[in-house]
Amino acid sequence: MATNVRGQSKLPFVLISPVDKPWNPRTHPIRMYSNVKSIKEIEHIWKEHQGTIYYDIETRGAKAHWDTQVMCAAYADSRGAFCVDFTSSYEGLWEEITYELWRHDVPLAVFNISFEGAFALRDNPANTKHIRDKWPNFVEDVFSTYRYLANEGFDNQKWGLKPAQLQLLGWDAKGDVELDQWMISNGYYTMVKNKRTGEREPRAKKDEMWRAPFEILGHYCALDAISTMYLSEYVFQPVRERFKIYTEGQLTNIHLTVCREFCIQQIHGMAVNRENLAAYYDACIEESEEQQKLLCEIPQVQEFCRIKKQKLIQELEQAEPVKYKKQKELRPPPKQYTKAGKESKSYQNWLARKHEIENTPPEQTINWGKWRGKMDTLINQPLNEFFNPNSSQDKAALLFDHCNYPVHEYTKEGNPATGKGVLGAYGDIGKGLLKSAKPAKVGTYIAAWLENSSIDECLHLQTKPVASVTTRISGGSGE
Repeated sequence: MATNVRGQSKLPFVLISPVDKPWNPRTHPIRMYSNVKSIKEIEHIWKEHQGTIYYDIETRGAKAHWDTQVMCAAYADSRGAFCVDFTSSYEGLWEEITYELWRHDVPLAVFNISFEGAFALRDNPANTKHIRDKWPNFVEDVFSTYRYLANEGFDNQKWGLKPAQLQLLGWDAKGDVELDQWMISNGYYTMVKNKRTGEREPRAKKDEMWRAPFEILGHYCALDAISTMYLSEYVFQPVRERFKIYTEGQLTNIHLTVCREFCIQQIHGMAVNRENLAAYYDACIEESEEQQKLLCEIPQVQEFCRIKKQKLIQELEQAEPVKYKKQKELRPPPKQYTKAGKESKSYQNWLARKHEIENTPPEQTINWGKWRGKMDTLINQPLNEFFNPNSSQDKAALLFDHCNYPVHEYTKEGNPATGKGVLGAYGDIGKGLLKSAKPAKVGTYIAAWLENSSIDECLHLQTKPVASVTTRISGGSGE
């Protein structure tokens, strides 16, 4: 059993072991290049390279679509890390670097070849629009190496680069801490519930990280490239040397060939009939809504929805804001008559103001108007809309809190299981949940496909061959 180098926990790795001593990534030299005017300023990166170059890119967009922009790239070897900013440098620099790395047959390694490999194909000028087969000299996909050498499957085992920085390299903090701090400070975050403390806290929106200045984003990119190199050479290489299938290159060559084909397919895409998909999506949503209405006609479900609706109404009633703005105050009246016995002008003005205040209706506050709108919507909302058959939280509340059904299984997190594998044991409600969930689930797949194919009517699927348990196309991200 391997021990975390920082002594935080013991992880049951069988083959790999964390580094002997914690390593401070900030001691590794990092050179930053912005406003590059000529490729000669940076060609030493590949012309003087020492062994394999490990690199990482940061993009505006999560996939190698034609409108996704590469913001910066970091290249690391024993000399240090070299990070290049493409937003301030001349146009086409990224493509030119990609071409030079391919032309010089520089040995390259990345942590996620499904991502970096697709951009290497997309942006190599040696490739044409219809034939994109000029593949760099990739010698390792470090993520795949990690999966092959650490497939124990213990609870909450993760193979991401950030967890590896802590568990295997002994970093004091993940490489994205400074980037996350900048994003949260600049408003690019969402509030999420901390599972450990139950408190809501800000979490950086990773799809907005491209907005960070180069000195922040580039440093983050360089740390990823450096940690990829250290994982490969100091954690995985001692283990690879023990196996013939690695030393003779059989496993790596086969795997990288498969990765290359997947990346080519990702770039070219798979043609889809968007009109038929859209019609199928509408049919799925309609069927899901119909099944949900039938589900909510079951007395126990109907009562659950009624109680939930009433609770929400009561909570909203307690949060009612002030209805009217504070009215203008009428000061005490001044003296009515002057010394000469005439009615004073100030008193006449006071009477006019008194009449204005008494005859002006109170003005309703904006907050109360919004509150009233929410209340009216809530009161008129159909009962079936107060239960989401795709929500594990709603299903658990209905089955175990309201109907008092016994719990047959628990999830890895220790919560009562409400998946399709156990719903059949819960009578008509369980059957209704199964019928309602299926079309809704299919609808999430189709929605992702429609979004993914919106540019050129082709699905551009990103696949991690070594991590895929099945070959299905997933829903949430359209992969």
